[in-house]
Amino acid sequence: MAKTLIDIPDDLMEQARQVTGGATKTETVRTALRLLVRQQQQHDAIAWFADNDVFLTDDELKAEAERSRDQ
Repeated sequence: MAKTLIDIPDDLMEQARQVTGGATKTETVRTALRLLVRQQQQHDAIAWFADNDVFLTDDELKAEAERSRDQ
């Protein structure tokens, strides 16, 4: 693991710590980076679903729910 020296404004670090619940600066930064990556992955997945038209219509959802209840 590489060490990286960066300047982070104190107020931004404190805000990030409150959001992530990090006890240390290192924990806060790691958690914030993980959250950023996860957010991008979720965005990409949603875009893929939208681009590939895999969402069900309300009628399809209702029909699927009825089929599940009947089983």
